Amino acid sequence: MAMIKAIIFDMDGTLVDSIPFHKDAWLLFLKKHGIILAPEELDLNQINNL
Repeated sequence: MAMIKAIIFDMDGTLVDSIPFHKDAWLLFLKKHGIILAPEELDLNQINNL
């Protein structure tokens, strides 16, 4: 088995802008729990401070 020589960590925006994926995941989660929001209504900064 080959040894791992390196690991890359992406700190949200360094390599990949993952915010749209986080937003989609939150909207789906909220919808499954009966909360319907338009994408522009979801403020991820507010969620991250919970």
